[in-house]
Amino acid sequence: MRGCGEREGLPAGATRAGSALPIMRFSFPRAAVGLLALLVGSATALRAANATGTLVNLSTRIRVAEGGTPAIVGCALSGGGTRAVLVRAVGPSLAAFGVGGTLGDPKLTIFDAAGRTVATNNNWDAGGTGADIVAAGGGVGAFGLLAGSTDAAVVVNLGAGSYTVHVAGADNGGGVVLIELYALGAAGPKLVNLSVRGLAGQGADTLTAGFVVRGTPRTLLTRAIGPALAAFGVLGTLPNPRVSLLDNGQKLLGENRDWGQVPDPAALKTAMTTVGAFALSPGSLDAALTSVMGAGSYTAQVAEETGRTGEALIEVYDVSAIDPYLTSRGQLLSAFNIPPGTPAGAVKLTHLPLALADLGDLLPMGLAIFEHVTPADHMYIWPKNRASAPGTYQVFAPGDGFITSISHRIAFDGVERSDYRVTFEHSGSVFSYYDLIDVMDAAVIAQIPGGIPRGGSVAARVPVKGGQAVGRIGGRTLDFAVLDTERPSAGFVVPDHYLSEPWKVFTVDPYEAFTDVTKAQLLTKALGAQVPRGGRVGYDVSGRLVGNWFVEGTNGYFGANDPRGYWYGHLSIVYHFIEARSIIVSFGNFAGLSARQFGVKGNAPLPESVAKEAGLVKYELLSLGLIDGPEPLAGNNGVVQGTVLLQVLDDDRLRAETFPGKTAAQVSGFTSAAVVYER
Repeated sequence: MRGCGEREGLPAGATRAGSALPIMRFSFPRAAVGLLALLVGSATALRAANATGTLVNLSTRIRVAEGGTPAIVGCALSGGGTRAVLVRAVGPSLAAFGVGGTLGDPKLTIFDAAGRTVATNNNWDAGGTGADIVAAGGGVGAFGLLAGSTDAAVVVNLGAGSYTVHVAGADNGGGVVLIELYALGAAGPKLVNLSVRGLAGQGADTLTAGFVVRGTPRTLLTRAIGPALAAFGVLGTLPNPRVSLLDNGQKLLGENRDWGQVPDPAALKTAMTTVGAFALSPGSLDAALTSVMGAGSYTAQVAEETGRTGEALIEVYDVSAIDPYLTSRGQLLSAFNIPPGTPAGAVKLTHLPLALADLGDLLPMGLAIFEHVTPADHMYIWPKNRASAPGTYQVFAPGDGFITSISHRIAFDGVERSDYRVTFEHSGSVFSYYDLIDVMDAAVIAQIPGGIPRGGSVAARVPVKGGQAVGRIGGRTLDFAVLDTERPSAGFVVPDHYLSEPWKVFTVDPYEAFTDVTKAQLLTKALGAQVPRGGRVGYDVSGRLVGNWFVEGTNGYFGANDPRGYWYGHLSIVYHFIEARSIIVSFGNFAGLSARQFGVKGNAPLPESVAKEAGLVKYELLSLGLIDGPEPLAGNNGVVQGTVLLQVLDDDRLRAETFPGKTAAQVSGFTSAAVVYER
């Protein structure tokens, strides 16, 4: 099997799977809900937070002006119940770190979205609250406050909604203060927005916000708002803010000086409107960027491009909590060359991919074989004669729409062989594709200026009618899939881990995409009786063993540029694509040698039943017979090929280790060779 973009088809007696578009690894700028009452927004626009990852901390060092004007920090939470939150305003205790000119007597007040006071504190250990503050700070690793100091701190239970923290001098004094906000524990609503408003200058007065991501990777939107604040009555705004995003080692991860100069400002504006963010005016010079961020600590900095000072707002939004498929949707539309603003809508496909008399067996989605470690994101269409010459059978457009892109590949298997991948737009949300077409139809090629580049890809806009000939195939499978961006799969805990092939998370049962008449014809050729009949791609269940896993820190499906293959860090524990009762354990590498798939002796425990509480789980591995047939264990001699030891961990992580040639009785526990995986 070749890497993404270079895959073979299924010649008779062998199985290969994959995709053909080149791998892409960029994020489209997106926006999220504007939440702070002071800074405009509504908590009602929030959706439920994704429980597998979250923002857990905000800290900012900021200068408070004399005269009682506060520095302002905000947050928003989404989800049921309440969450304990530690809020600190540290002034005098900063002296221990060599910080001069600190705010001598900070006072903090927390307001809800309606402007009601939720909590307030002047001196952190006054009134017998000091022990609670010490315990809460120790639990999250916060440095200790000086006993008897006039720093301010409070632990408060917050429900879903938006809140602001105002910090000013209790005596109307000014100075530098560190404002910190920590989400305590794991239960209750999740932080989905963190914001800081203050005076942005240069050098030590650069407006800075630190934040921490815990758990699975998140798509985060970071905005630096200056000019747009004037519409809300804020004076002296920063005229041309620059936002910079840095990791814990101060490595620059991204930067923006003008939100209108991002690769797709129209998509950014649409996304802001969709999720309820306040609009940024064209040419306003406010800044914004998005990034996929793994667990860790980060810093957002705002400074003026030409060195001036002014009031600015830093916003950090957890886009994944608001819409976990937002970035994937943008990636897909770009990869499939879909024009912005194409109307979305449900449609039904009308025509068979091949003539009914030419159709052989139809294999469902979900095959895991060779280096295609995770379940295949398309079905396989066999022609009637598996030994036919290339170009024997006509391939037809499955429905009305447009051909939007064509990719050409060249393979050498003794002789040169070409194949094509073709994407179709049926509406602005429903798409399909064929892969491994031998020959493109001449009438299609004639409508592409310059034709199709040899070994390359071309964007197209060729109108087609359902049933129109688009190409020809011979004696190997035709890959086929249907996608619907309005019906994302729930089988992927972290959609952003599939941005290199974003169509995966929108793949739907292909049979259900057709009209009833055409569906009935297709089902006469369908192998298996599994439900859904078209197979499954995503099996993930948060907190359970079942589904796809990637070696921690290897960039999800894309991999870590391992020369042995992008799949080398993949692991999936799923079910056979036809025999849906049989557990399949699919390794990107088995014992450091090659990708392998196995059955499980005794077929238990079922992976969807295995949670953290199960502790160590042992699967004895059995060789597979005809993995792309209906009986994967047929012909197996029952000899155990090895044992894999598995343990579900917190935050959707998994510890795994293989023991080739050993039975479960010969394995007692993990060694130093164990590997940690993430979703």
